[in-house]
Amino acid sequence: MFTPLMTLDSTAVEICPVALPGREHRFAEPMPPQLDALADHLAEELAPTVDRPYGLLGYSMGALLSVELVRRWRSRGLPEPDLMTVIAARAPHLPLDREPPFHQLDAEGFKQALLELGGTPIEILNNPEAMAFFEPVLRQDFANCELHEFQAFEALTCDINVFVGDDDSLVSIEDATEWKTITSGPFSLTEIRGGHLVSPQNMRQIFEQTLRSLSAK
Repeated sequence: MFTPLMTLDSTAVEICPVALPGREHRFAEPMPPQLDALADHLAEELAPTVDRPYGLLGYSMGALLSVELVRRWRSRGLPEPDLMTVIAARAPHLPLDREPPFHQLDAEGFKQALLELGGTPIEILNNPEAMAFFEPVLRQDFANCELHEFQAFEALTCDINVFVGDDDSLVSIEDATEWKTITSGPFSLTEIRGGHLVSPQNMRQIFEQTLRSLSAK
């Protein structure tokens, strides 16, 4: 999803993709069992990179992870981002209520849930070997979101720009609007066409807008 957008890298703003343990070139690394453990791990790894102005862009679970990273860096006296871009994510203090939770569904129910959400190619869903590889990763992502217990903290001061699909079955406009309560800084919400999966065209536009906003800081 994000790889083609690396062409937008410029002299003004450097795009720094973050690979999580258990996927991409880090697939052999064990996945931390909770989102807090993942945030602890990444906060330590990335701390040296936040000694200059920066922004964060988080899609779905990545948005929740962004908040937890900033919480940890702020406790260490490191600066907040200038901008946080949130895509397809409910505010972090709102639980992902679904019965049964996605991560507890049996194999067939989980496959059907992914089919309804969209975004997972049907070729993967119908390939037992591919699902044996991807299903544990996806289940862990859902578990991270569904089991995470948000801890209230002093409001951020950075800009927060939120993008949410007008037909997202996981995130309502009201859920996305609640992001404004975690910052005292400027807030904006943009509705985009589609569901939880953001189209390549919309993702490119979001990236371009984020880069413009950071360049103007």
